[in-house]
Amino acid sequence: MSVTHSNAALSAATDAVTALIGASGKLKFRLSGTVSAPGTAVATLSLSATAFGAASNGLATANAITSDTSANGGFSAGQLSFQIDN
Repeated sequence: MSVTHSNAALSAATDAVTALIGASGKLKFRLSGTVSAPGTAVATLSLSATAFGAASNGLATANAITSDTSANGGFSAGQLSFQIDN
């Protein structure tokens, strides 16, 4: 059975998820790991205070992301995660 959602429902769900990132979220690149045991972070990028614009058709576009000038080079990231404000 397949389920189809309206664009309004998709956008509302996307906005709810991106709102959880908060005002000082970070995008972290890690060597490996899992959600319960994250690997070593090799780069941490700061997201804008408003990390994502309003969703359209279920898609949200990120606002400016600050580079990590002290990132560890020479690695292949095996995991990508968002750090969420709590």
